[in-house]
Amino acid sequence: LELAQMDILEVTINKARVYLILLIDDFSRFILGFRLLEQTSVDEVIQLVRGAVDQYGKMEELLTDRGFVFYSWRGINRFEKYLENEGIDHTHASAHHPQTLGKVEALNKRIKNELFRQKHFSTLEQAFSALTKWVDHYNHKRPHQGLGGFLVPAERFQGQEQKALDDIANSRDVTAQIQDIERSIVNLV
Repeated sequence: LELAQMDILEVTINKARVYLILLIDDFSRFILGFRLLEQTSVDEVIQLVRGAVDQYGKMEELLTDRGFVFYSWRGINRFEKYLENEGIDHTHASAHHPQTLGKVEALNKRIKNELFRQKHFSTLEQAFSALTKWVDHYNHKRPHQGLGGFLVPAERFQGQEQKALDDIANSRDVTAQIQDIERSIVNLV
């Protein structure tokens, strides 16, 4: 929770534009929260951050782009004021430089390719249900290449990284379906 990244991805559901707001922990890539909305608003972004803080604790810093809900060209907007009041440092990525938000941008791409381009959803509720399952799988069951190829984001976020490393060092078969985590020998090699 030293740094979190937040971004908004526009997707199409049944020919309608909807917006996916993602909040992730930078170190572990753990998805702290998400919203799937027909319209973005400062209030929804604040609620997402507030819910993540209530559930996981306060992040020290939040990195966002300069989208209208995150940034105001004139003064300070309600979201920036909320972060200031909560004692959360707010850093903006450079304009036209998505690489600064590389981790959340990579997650956007993954969700788009694996979920929204693979399945057709008739309603926002169907998409939200599928997204909820996808996020649970991503956080708790799917090893992440950026975490060495065998840790899932929840293990790193919850400080269980050393246990997984110890299991491997002790020749425990971590390729088996342990706690439903899909570890593979290819990732370990």
